[in-house]
Amino acid sequence: MISVVICTFERHSIVLNLINSLLDELEHSDEILIIDSSEELLNITNNKVRVYRSIHKNQLYQRLLGRELARNSWCLFLDDDMLPKHRGTLAEIKTLRSQFVEPIGFAINFENYYEQHSLSVHENTDAQKNFYKTTKRFFGISSLPPGKVGWNGARGTQPQNGHTEWFSGGAFYVKREYFFTNMDYRMLSLFERKIGMAEDLLLSYGLSATGKLIAVDRSMFWHMDNSTNSNYSTNVYRYEKRVMTSRLLINLFIANIKQEKVYRAIVLYNLYFLSKIVTTILFTNTRKKDRLLGQINGYFWSFNILFWDKEKHKKYWHKRLRFNLEEYNE
Repeated sequence: MISVVICTFERHSIVLNLINSLLDELEHSDEILIIDSSEELLNITNNKVRVYRSIHKNQLYQRLLGRELARNSWCLFLDDDMLPKHRGTLAEIKTLRSQFVEPIGFAINFENYYEQHSLSVHENTDAQKNFYKTTKRFFGISSLPPGKVGWNGARGTQPQNGHTEWFSGGAFYVKREYFFTNMDYRMLSLFERKIGMAEDLLLSYGLSATGKLIAVDRSMFWHMDNSTNSNYSTNVYRYEKRVMTSRLLINLFIANIKQEKVYRAIVLYNLYFLSKIVTTILFTNTRKKDRLLGQINGYFWSFNILFWDKEKHKKYWHKRLRFNLEEYNE
């Protein structure tokens, strides 16, 4: 049995494509949950699909709400612009649990449809690539083993059917009782302010510190995101600000999991900031000024997080969650 949780906001035509691609594969107590932050909720009549209103336009909060509303012990979380690459995807995903000993989650592999069907328009020279790698090593952001997370939030490549410490937020399959393990709820507050980023790293690294998180080698979904039209691509200032603001919280989160000192996380964050500035100056050809301004603004703003009470933010979001659930008597 599986609960498919899909979070959406004002993209009903897109999410309907995903729903329709999965309906024929639902069995017995399988279900699809749509967590919708739109002004008008998705209207669909099917006893296998349940639609819930999220009181926050905050994807991380939507996922927390989906966890609470799911009726099955395992949940497949999907972005609303995913599509299965072949029939039988849900059945294949459900069999994963029997292939490993006591897993608590799976990183589901997927590919961007548009990247796979288009040609690269720009390629750095070998000299640029080598200098870029050298710069990253100097600032401590060297290559990591597959599936590993570095002390500054950098990620190694996707492992092949092996243990991993991270998954990408577009598709992951987790045991519901462990989802949101070790979460730092200040990240929800960053998302509420529209300056949050890389929440999937907190979710996955927290899970991997609790039990076995397995990477699935085979690509199972297409990500139907045309990045040229995304907010991240069109507003690089906001994107860079979100990256820098969130990175400090990620460093603090990793330090807490590893039981390391806060000052070390801050030192590593400063190294990361310097690496971003240097690599942007040396290797960025477009909108360089906007990128630098976003990085600098995000860097200075991020230190507000040091004065945020972690427990206070956790209590606030649990209160909001209870209020949202009361609407459905859950």
